[in-house]
Amino acid sequence: MAWRSVWGNWRRTVITIAAIGFASFLTIIFSGVNDGTYGANIRLTCDLFTGYIQIQKKGYIENPTLTKTFSFTKELEDKLKSIPNLKGFTTRILTEGLVSFKDKTTAASIIGLSPEGEKKVSKLKERVRKGKFINDESIYDIVVGYKMLDNLKAKIGDTIVVLTSAYDGSMGNLKFRIAGTSKLGSPDMDAMSLFMHIDAAKELLAMNDRVCSVVISLDKLDDIPQAKKQVASVLPNDLVALDWAEVNPELKQMMDMDASSNMIYYALIIIIISFGIMNTVLMSITERFRQFGVMLAIGMRNVNLMSIVFIELLIIIFFGLLLGNVTGYITNYYLMIHPIPLSGEMGKFYEEYGFEPAIYSSVLPKIFISTSINTFIICLIVFLYPAFRVMKLEALKGIRYT
Repeated sequence: MAWRSVWGNWRRTVITIAAIGFASFLTIIFSGVNDGTYGANIRLTCDLFTGYIQIQKKGYIENPTLTKTFSFTKELEDKLKSIPNLKGFTTRILTEGLVSFKDKTTAASIIGLSPEGEKKVSKLKERVRKGKFINDESIYDIVVGYKMLDNLKAKIGDTIVVLTSAYDGSMGNLKFRIAGTSKLGSPDMDAMSLFMHIDAAKELLAMNDRVCSVVISLDKLDDIPQAKKQVASVLPNDLVALDWAEVNPELKQMMDMDASSNMIYYALIIIIISFGIMNTVLMSITERFRQFGVMLAIGMRNVNLMSIVFIELLIIIFFGLLLGNVTGYITNYYLMIHPIPLSGEMGKFYEEYGFEPAIYSSVLPKIFISTSINTFIICLIVFLYPAFRVMKLEALKGIRYT
């Protein structure tokens, strides 16, 4: 009976299915674009510098000083190599110092890298703007941010002096040749970053075999939770494994803030569409009050009548969600394969701060599952008032209803 009633007025049914399908379609697109764009930028950040997971000494993230460094032993290296999910790992040294060239001096964020190790975990080499990246042949060659080069009034090939506090408390200083410049996308990093060979950094800082962190790369973001547990299980008690969000909390906070503001727009869309669905369902019920009145007059109870209407709603919700999920999947998949590039000022703004200037999407199952559940709950909520009208309907009033 419910199935026949659903298609008895096919125009009304199609309108209701379209309303539910449109609501779920918008929600899927909105969620897919958010997850896809966030995921692309997280991967960009991880692949560029932070890595997916980092090994650090306890307390280093709160107070990054050379006293909180650790020895990267052969035993630990072998244990990391035994973990199958790791794409690669490398060691790094980070500290602050001063860079001098002639009469110019500027602050620098000094990063000691292993050229071969970085090939496995980062794309820093691709950010070299001019010149060449650091290499094993000339460990006293460095790469500086292009803004630092401008501030020093220096050029590629010039020799500069780097001064910093060493691990043993002495003042470390060495001469380096500028081999290239980089553009990371962050104005601060481009004005302060200085990349040098990790062996030169150890010599400058009297670090011996000590490092500040071990940076680990993975194939997928979804591998982080399991890989983090595996890495943590092989670490000594004084070391911890941190994921990208713990290493770069500013980016995580910015994304959380953006997600919170997006939820407001999401809620407004849902509320507007919910009223549309309720109006359509209410119309489909009230226009059949005379039919319902006759059914009540021949002995059907209100609760049975409401059950029929509820089954009708379930049928309509099913087809509406099917329509929304299929169209949403096709659209999201297309945007995932063919992201929308951002040009003009917006594209420049994204590039300036190190983000991918494009809009991506995602087809993660959780998007469709959560959308279907939320849409189903909303449809049940908006059904409450029409159901109340049916439960209160009397046979005579139904028959006389116009």
